[in-house]
Amino acid sequence: MATFPPSERGKVIGLFMTMVGMGAVGGPVVSGVVVDFLGWRAVFLMGVPLGIISLISAIVILNPDSKSHTADTPKSEKFDWLGAFLSATSVAVFLLVMTNAYRIGWSSPIVLSAFGAALLLFVTFIYWERRTASPMLALDLFESKAFSLGSASSFFTFLAGTAVFSLMPFYLQGVAGLSPAQTGLIIAPTAVLFAITGPISGRLSDKYGPKSFEFLGLASLLAGMLILGTISESTSLYVIQLSLIFQGVGMGTFNPPNQSSVLATVDLSRIGVATAFTNMVRNTANVTGIGLAITIVTMRMGALGFEPSLDAVTGGGEGVEAAFSQGLRLAFLTLGAFIGLAGVSTWVKHLGAPAREDILDVVLEPTTESRPS
Repeated sequence: MATFPPSERGKVIGLFMTMVGMGAVGGPVVSGVVVDFLGWRAVFLMGVPLGIISLISAIVILNPDSKSHTADTPKSEKFDWLGAFLSATSVAVFLLVMTNAYRIGWSSPIVLSAFGAALLLFVTFIYWERRTASPMLALDLFESKAFSLGSASSFFTFLAGTAVFSLMPFYLQGVAGLSPAQTGLIIAPTAVLFAITGPISGRLSDKYGPKSFEFLGLASLLAGMLILGTISESTSLYVIQLSLIFQGVGMGTFNPPNQSSVLATVDLSRIGVATAFTNMVRNTANVTGIGLAITIVTMRMGALGFEPSLDAVTGGGEGVEAAFSQGLRLAFLTLGAFIGLAGVSTWVKHLGAPAREDILDVVLEPTTESRPS
């Protein structure tokens, strides 16, 4: 990211979103075919050669002596090993408990203890980062309204968006009766639109400012979520695909300008740290959203007298399908509330900004006194 001028960061982030979208396109389609013919275990084996290719590419292409090292970034700066350990451990414990709490039970001593451990590790991480000479995450970044609120908006949108795509395969296969390959084809257009709209939104936000594109993206996300909030066991696949299209357009339109406005507040010497943090926010939101959505659905199924498990949907009969659909409606409306929170944090982020709302100009252009006459 540091190798591109600030005026092109929206475009670059948009292109990154294209890569994300292309992966999302290929993932459901290829995985569906693999599951149909080779079984679900083969999906995990697919990642091995891809990981090796990515590692070799990174070693060959990425240059540690690139322009990302500036005069303000000494290469001899010590790495914060303790901070990295505390951060990774706290996030790992949190993600593990979020993905398993609905199976074990939220009131289980194991779950409560794990949440307590994650919180203690996180508090210790913050304490250490405030005192070490070379922190892994400079906490003063959060003094910027654009950075903190933009990160919050990113968390809320990824939480909601990822949860949708984790639940829909259960509906499409368990209720609509589609095969894994057919399910992948239903979801694929969403990822295609994500990939297409990302670069367009990024490029236009570089030129016209991020605000309008952020709110257009959020409006599309909310529209899709409200449509899904009416889902039932008899909902047409066309309606479902329309809602997923809104999701893809919304994610592709919102994320590039939002990410660009977040990174615009960061000095070039710390752009790597900020980018790593935004990636952590996205990944944490993904797992949190999945855990929350599954919990809402399974708790509703249990309250209606059925087994509180997504596995019960396949072949469970009309009663289970109806209970599952009720849980989905409640989950999607809850996720819609998180989109609303993203809208609030985005609105507050732009309060007081100039009429053009171009945060890149505000933060990165030289001051009047320093401009040549």
